Formats: sequence, C-alpha cells, structure tokens
Amino acid sequence: MRLAISALVHAAATQPTAGSGREEAAFEAMVWFGALVAVVMLLALLALFLRKRVASRDAAQAPEFTLEQLREMRDCGDLTDEQYKALRDKLAAGM
Repeated sequence: MRLAISALVHAAATQPTAGSGREEAAFEAMVWFGALVAVVMLLALLALFLRKRVASRDAAQAPEFTLEQLREMRDCGDLTDEQYKALRDKLAAGM
C-alpha cells in the first residue's frame, strides 16, 4: 500500500496537468513580448541620445557671424582691420 501511494504521488508530480502547456506557452510569449518592449525602449533611448549629441555638435560648428556681418562691424568701427582679417580667415577656414 505504501508503495502504491508513493507511486501515485510520484506520477502526479511528474505528469503535467491539463492546460499547463497553454499556460507555459502564454507565459513564454509574455516573457518574449516584455523582452521585445525592453529592447525597443533601449533603442529609442539610444536614438534620442545620439540625436541630441549630433545636434549639439552641429550647433557648436555653426559660425557665429557671417562675412557680411563682419564687414558691417568693421565698417561701423566695432572691429579693427586686424580683427576683421583674423575673423574672416577663421570663418573661411571653417567652411
């Protein structure tokens, strides 16, 4: 009798219950869906970071003045001829 009870307990523990395959498949699908959502969010954060970094680099490379503005500043007396030439050369080198 004792052997029969232990055999029944062992058989009940090793046999899957009805519907457990569906539950496992649903759980596995939820895990994969969660992983997919996490990967998409990480890629979106990476894209935002790179976009901000490129935008700040472009803003840093933009010239502060145009050549026409430098000429006007020189003509008004805001810049000396030496300052104008230095800024003009710097602006030309940046283009």
